[in-house]
Amino acid sequence: MSSLFHLPLSPESSKSFLEGRSPFQEPIEAAAMFAALTHFGQRRNPAELERLVQQAYPLFESQAEAGHAQLLQMLDGHPMDLATFLDGLLADSISTAPRHLIDQRKWLASDGGYSYQFQDECAALLDTYDIAFHQPAAAIDDDEQEQPSPGTRSGQPARLEGTREQAVVASIAASASQERIAVEAYAGTGKTYLVRMLQEHLPGGFTYVAPSQAQIHGYERAAGKSEPGQAFTLNGLAWRLLRGYARDAGMNYVPSIGVSELSLSEQAQLAGIGSIGNTRPEEVMRRLYAAIRSWCYTDDTALGTRHFLRSRVREPLEIPYYIAAAYRLWDAMFAKPPRAGRIFDIWHAQVAKWLVLQGACPSTSYGTLLVDEAHDLPPSWISLLGSYQSGCILMGDPHQKLQGYFSRPERFQSTAMLTSLRIGLGADRMIEQTLGLVPDRQMGEFRSARDHITRLRAYDSPRVMPDRGLRLYGNEWAMLEAALRLKAAQAPIGMLTASRQALEKSVRNASILFESLESWHGLQVNGCSTLDELVRKFNRQGLQSIVRLFERGFTAANFTELATYTQQSAHAELTLGLIDHSKNLEFDTVALSPCCYEDASRQRGFLPVHASYLGMSRARHELWVPGDTLDRLHDLNAAGASDLT
Repeated sequence: MSSLFHLPLSPESSKSFLEGRSPFQEPIEAAAMFAALTHFGQRRNPAELERLVQQAYPLFESQAEAGHAQLLQMLDGHPMDLATFLDGLLADSISTAPRHLIDQRKWLASDGGYSYQFQDECAALLDTYDIAFHQPAAAIDDDEQEQPSPGTRSGQPARLEGTREQAVVASIAASASQERIAVEAYAGTGKTYLVRMLQEHLPGGFTYVAPSQAQIHGYERAAGKSEPGQAFTLNGLAWRLLRGYARDAGMNYVPSIGVSELSLSEQAQLAGIGSIGNTRPEEVMRRLYAAIRSWCYTDDTALGTRHFLRSRVREPLEIPYYIAAAYRLWDAMFAKPPRAGRIFDIWHAQVAKWLVLQGACPSTSYGTLLVDEAHDLPPSWISLLGSYQSGCILMGDPHQKLQGYFSRPERFQSTAMLTSLRIGLGADRMIEQTLGLVPDRQMGEFRSARDHITRLRAYDSPRVMPDRGLRLYGNEWAMLEAALRLKAAQAPIGMLTASRQALEKSVRNASILFESLESWHGLQVNGCSTLDELVRKFNRQGLQSIVRLFERGFTAANFTELATYTQQSAHAELTLGLIDHSKNLEFDTVALSPCCYEDASRQRGFLPVHASYLGMSRARHELWVPGDTLDRLHDLNAAGASDLT
């Protein structure tokens, strides 16, 4: 039995009655509304409500008009809209039921009355499915068929305990393991469980791919060590694909992936890059790297003016010289250099772009490729993976893409998972309203788990945010301010590892600016290369306390003391983190601080609705947000804040 009591009453019928005074088409819904209005706000035992529904149903069935008149009379004493009604029910752990269960008459017992099994029908999200995994046709040969290599599967049926949406994805992958499939899934829809199930049963081998090593570690913990399979980061897979192409093409050199071991000046000299106008080679190199990165995140085949829009090239007459220099750098990045070592900055996006331009077709030695967080893949990766012949599954959530535009893969069969097992009733409406602000939204309505409540808490002052769970920030300096305040109060706190590392770098660089008053070797803090710029930015963000902190001599050593404090609080009930580092996390309680909105979008270039959805969807039982959240998101959308840096 669910911890929630589900009335045999749909939100759609409730809205028609409460806001339009329309009669109910189903007598059972009229009986449920009678029970709801009778006990509204009185914290009654669910058994009493269920008994009242059962007793009232025959009366509303036989006397529909009189029953409707009585309901209208009761409503006069409790005028309310749908939102107020639903919130009042949830406060008493009561919920309405999905429309389709009412239409399918799941509330009807065999004797014609109300069925007590209806509660189980409402709470049930998971079911049992038998999935038959088929060997690829090419693998089923005659008697001389080779033995399967490690990581292959025999094709035996597998039992899946999950949602129908998970079963659909598993069935598609099982019946056509060499096909290309794109799965768009909301947060908490059970992607990890599905990945593990596919890993265990897909024939022909399996390779998991994710953007970061932290996600690889999470996957390995979830998958366990007993199952075969391999896992790579995007950088790791890019290097292997590059090495394979170099071998097949007869190249005698494979570039290393990662940060250059040389200074920008040395790199410029090796690439043949000189000054352009009054700009020194070091700064030219920075602008070229920025333009090349921009180019690699488009499907453009040629470098052009638009790729320099964010590279600080202000003189139009200089653009042709920059384009020519960018091509020189690009060629040098993938040519054998005159000396050993990692010469240029090269990452997976550049490798994927280069391989696509070379017409490369990835080796089929990886079995089925399952790429997690696929919403962040640049078009070059989509194109490269689209040519892979041994099966590829892209799994992602387009609304977790914080910057830029989502590239929907055209050569992939698409399906979706819309039902979150993490988010319960209550916060689901806020999340759906947030997603409703996405321009040109293409995924269907967000659905929540019906077996628990995720209570929505709207606050007016950040001082009332809970001292437990995960507290998210859109600005690392606001997080620092909060951490120092909590440490001074001797409150045990933790900090997300990635957020602590990002804050440490910012503090170290800001300390240099405050000590030397100007940039050192091109160093920047939040896009500022001088102390005056940084102070002005802090003042605009209302962070005068951070300015005073550094003026009093706060240094990287002081931050190390704070970092040690957060790491020693291993069992802290409160964890602080930046909103963009909250992916793949789940906490019982999550609070979004005010800077998750304006600062995250205006200062960091995040899509405001996507960032807000990302943070909200980490919560399981309680979600705390500013009371004006939707107004903030409306304003940011209208202002086009995601385009500002």
